[in-house]
Amino acid sequence: MFKSLPRWLIPKAYRIRDKMKQAMQKWHDFARESYDWEDPKAEKEEWDEFYGARLMRERAKMFDSIDGFTDEAHAAIDLGMLWG
Repeated sequence: MFKSLPRWLIPKAYRIRDKMKQAMQKWHDFARESYDWEDPKAEKEEWDEFYGARLMRERAKMFDSIDGFTDEAHAAIDLGMLWG
């Protein structure tokens, strides 16, 4: 019912969503920089301290390989997965 409402009608909701996307991007940046991508043993682990579930690490790899897929889009799609 409230999908696609303009920002000026619900500015608080947009501010909250933008803040959540920024936090998600910050986590993505931290995980990308901290994870040891060269360790073949780590790639098989189901859980790690930076990405958490292997699913999130695999999604990050996939999204990073798509040309034109921005960090903001990656954050938005992960938020959609978590809250959807």
